[in-house]
Amino acid sequence: PLADRVRKMDHADAKALLTPAAGPLADRVRKMDHADAKALLTPAAGAHIVLPHWYTHKTPFGLLLPETSDGRVLFLLPWEGRTLAGTTDAPALEAADPRPKEEDVDFLVKELSSYLKVDPDQMRKDIQSVWCGHRPLVSQSEEAQNTAGVVRSHTVLVDPTSGLISLIGGKWTTYRRMAQDTVDKILEVHGDKVAASSPCRTKGMKIQGAVDPRGRLAPEDCRFSSGKLEHELSMCYPSLSFEQRAHLISHYGFISRDVVDLAKKEALMEPLVEGLPYLKGEVVFACRYEQARTVSDIIARRLPLLFLDQKLAIGAIDT
Repeated sequence: PLADRVRKMDHADAKALLTPAAGPLADRVRKMDHADAKALLTPAAGAHIVLPHWYTHKTPFGLLLPETSDGRVLFLLPWEGRTLAGTTDAPALEAADPRPKEEDVDFLVKELSSYLKVDPDQMRKDIQSVWCGHRPLVSQSEEAQNTAGVVRSHTVLVDPTSGLISLIGGKWTTYRRMAQDTVDKILEVHGDKVAASSPCRTKGMKIQGAVDPRGRLAPEDCRFSSGKLEHELSMCYPSLSFEQRAHLISHYGFISRDVVDLAKKEALMEPLVEGLPYLKGEVVFACRYEQARTVSDIIARRLPLLFLDQKLAIGAIDT
């Protein structure tokens, strides 16, 4: 049976067709289905640090360091009112909970401080959050060792014995195409088990929040730079700060109206934590409409609190 470990429920009668999209753990899942399945991934670890906004001076532009002392590429980007800096790229062992290594942080601080002409000790003190992720890189050959040169593409595999379809590889920026290729492969291989009349149709579709359900504003009016949706929020909810309006529009689009309506109705218009634009009402919205079930879902997966400032994120748990 399928086991829901969060709600502690078993689904013994489930008839779903399961297609694992397990990221860097894809090989492990494939071996659960077929013990002799060949490992196809070369996981690469990428560490990031978050610094205060003044490292990019709140500009809309990032900075690319095309070549570091060892030939790697680094970047600084303004992100959520902070500065995101990264990233390392090195072979890694498979791990469900990857942790950044101290030498990765040392490398980032050394290279960035040298380029920006700032004191490395001060930069280290300014770090507000550190995290590491594993990229599920598809091996091009058994001898491939340099993960920086491995292609960030994806592939959809069909196990010849069990028929299990697995999505492996890929990256955030191609998520829609990854889903399309997977769905189309399911229809090709298991069309008799799926009630669908056409292939994946998401190409050209706008994501949720990009279209005004009230029909008053055009999709381009959702952009903060257009000022139209921002003006509407400022008129209807004068207590919202400029930063809060910018956050709501960039994260939710036209759905920001629903988020603020709920926050006002539940008397949760206060900031979740001081210094960041997130409303307490967003926690309720995430639980009711975005399937948030755990604290980690809130502070790391619906709101980027844990990625921005680990101390503030932990402090928000009690609020």
